[in-house]
Amino acid sequence: MSSLAAESLQPFVHKSEGLLRIDLYLKGVKCGHCVHKISKEIEGLSDLSQFEFEAGGHRLSLWSQQPQVFSETMNRIGSLGFEAVPMSDFDDQRQARRAYKSDLKKMAVAAVCAGNIMLFSTAVYLGAEAEFVRFFHKLSFFLVLPPLLYSAQSIWYGFWQSVRSFRFNLDLPIGIALLFGFALSTFSLFHDQKTIYFDSLAVVVYLVLTSRFVLKRYVANIQMSHWVQIIPGAIQARVLHSKGEKIKALNEVLKGETVKVLRGEVLPVDGELLSEQGILDEAVLTGEASPVVRERGDKVWAGSRLCGQEVLVETLEIGERTRVGRYISKSQDNQRKAEEDSYRWVGYFTGFVVLVSVFTFGISFFWLGLEAAYQRAFAIILVACPCAISFGIPLIKSLSGHLALNNGLVLKDTSVLKRIGQIKDVFLDKTGTLTEPVAGVVEDDFLSFTNEEREKILSLELCIDHPISNGFKKLKSNEMKAWSVTEFKYHPGQGLSGTIAGEEWAIENNLLSENKSLVVRKNNQTLGTIGIETTYKDNIVEFFTRMVDQGYRLSILSGDREDQVRPLFLSIPEAGRGDVLWAATPESKEQFVRRQFSQSLMVGDGVNDIAAMQAASISLCMPGALENNLSVADATLSRGDLFSIFNVFRLAKKITRTEQRLLGFTFTYNLFCVAAAATGWITPVVAAIIMPVSSMIVLSIVSLSLRRL
Repeated sequence: MSSLAAESLQPFVHKSEGLLRIDLYLKGVKCGHCVHKISKEIEGLSDLSQFEFEAGGHRLSLWSQQPQVFSETMNRIGSLGFEAVPMSDFDDQRQARRAYKSDLKKMAVAAVCAGNIMLFSTAVYLGAEAEFVRFFHKLSFFLVLPPLLYSAQSIWYGFWQSVRSFRFNLDLPIGIALLFGFALSTFSLFHDQKTIYFDSLAVVVYLVLTSRFVLKRYVANIQMSHWVQIIPGAIQARVLHSKGEKIKALNEVLKGETVKVLRGEVLPVDGELLSEQGILDEAVLTGEASPVVRERGDKVWAGSRLCGQEVLVETLEIGERTRVGRYISKSQDNQRKAEEDSYRWVGYFTGFVVLVSVFTFGISFFWLGLEAAYQRAFAIILVACPCAISFGIPLIKSLSGHLALNNGLVLKDTSVLKRIGQIKDVFLDKTGTLTEPVAGVVEDDFLSFTNEEREKILSLELCIDHPISNGFKKLKSNEMKAWSVTEFKYHPGQGLSGTIAGEEWAIENNLLSENKSLVVRKNNQTLGTIGIETTYKDNIVEFFTRMVDQGYRLSILSGDREDQVRPLFLSIPEAGRGDVLWAATPESKEQFVRRQFSQSLMVGDGVNDIAAMQAASISLCMPGALENNLSVADATLSRGDLFSIFNVFRLAKKITRTEQRLLGFTFTYNLFCVAAAATGWITPVVAAIIMPVSSMIVLSIVSLSLRRL
């Protein structure tokens, strides 16, 4: 919305440190320069007490005693070309803050105890007298209890869950090693033996907790950088009541309330249309490029953009319960499914590690004794890390839906991206895929009308945001008069009508004939026609070149004549030129696709493409596709430019390569490190340091790969 009401931010504001606080998600921030630019813009606000950037600059927290300064800050950020979206402080966020503070306390306790135990151990290793050695060991016994009993609660919880469910997890071997080490050390303490590992136990607990804390924060930062707003473009609603209208935050809107939406705004709720007619762009949901008409009583959906005059909507659903909200929330289901798959593989991996550590313990105990056996088995348990399958690949899968949306792709299932990565042959429909859905207006035809007629034609066309209307905008000059239009109606696929100065005007579509044109009528009398030119999409040759450079073979299937299709086909670089089919029927397109033995993808939008889309390995819909095409397509583009198609392949290939890198690194790391631990080259303390480093490398690979998408 163009203006942001301060009262709509009230649900997002909460008290913190004696001040009012609001958390904002910043869209468009890409680097440190963006953060510096925003800082310079808002640091001069006198009523702003404090501000702090988090999550790599994607999250901004503001503190003030005056809530009005929050809306002013957001407007200033918007003036820089960024978008600031308030984030709700619901129970899950408050719980996350409590968990964050609790983790810090547990790490602090473990650090203090481990530090003191290491001081005692240093004295023992340097040759302290026997009576001091026993005294230091007893102090270490008491100091290791807080890290084991308090700091390591999360480890014991995971350990117990594994035992109770008879399923392996990463906490099971660590818990076994801690229990065995503590029992062995306690036995040795009271029997004056030397196998005491209180220092190693405390340090390992601290390192494990610290590594998990850092990884958790790092993963949260990556997820924050790819955060998607539930209702894109909407954070407030204009609600009508008996005393007028009031701006409310979306989570304050109630079912049954009437919401007013102005032209150009995004519908903030799912609801029932109360106005006579509403002209809506529903591309965010359907990929349909042209606006659709909804009549009184029809359902309308949050995320749709109003193209015509203002409407009233009765609220039925808000937030995550809206149609678009449910779709975006599916990414969380994808994350849960990915996590469930990873848990199963982590269980297999952990079981294998336990077997290796037990085997190593047995061999080492037989040849080297108890101390060396425990050290090596414990080191194997700590250094082994299924980092790719435990959080690397699940993180990529959980973010793939967001990444697809950011690249203009609406997926039915995130597994589509992996399948797209295996594609070699790409079949392209010509009309609507390689050509503009509606081409430019023939200017000479428009100029053949009188000046007043041109003004009235433009006034009627500009009542709606539509591909044809946008073509007329280029012909409008500042000297032209804007006439008032009443009783305006949009007839999908047929044209426009309305009353201007008491005259009935209509512009009818004649786009299905060979000579595509618009017929202009006044009072049912034909005044003339305006031709519509078919033009290819921008940078079509560059698109062909890039696709071929990436190793794809392109074919064109079209129902047009040979002289219209062959020149376009010959513009494809020869190295990636597949085949061409002109004057094609739906049946011939289907047969052509089925003859290909390699994995293939069909891109189309018309009814004559449906059979071919079903025959292909994967099908992709362009914006403006028919409902039947949308139902059979595996994915739909929300943007119609050709490089959206290129970005689909680029995204799929990048995700596949990233997963391969993660698996390759994890296999190599575990092969060498487990072998080194089994031969005594890596101690438990060193293993506890190496393991989180490997995890950070995995997350760095993910972060760097996703950042370039």
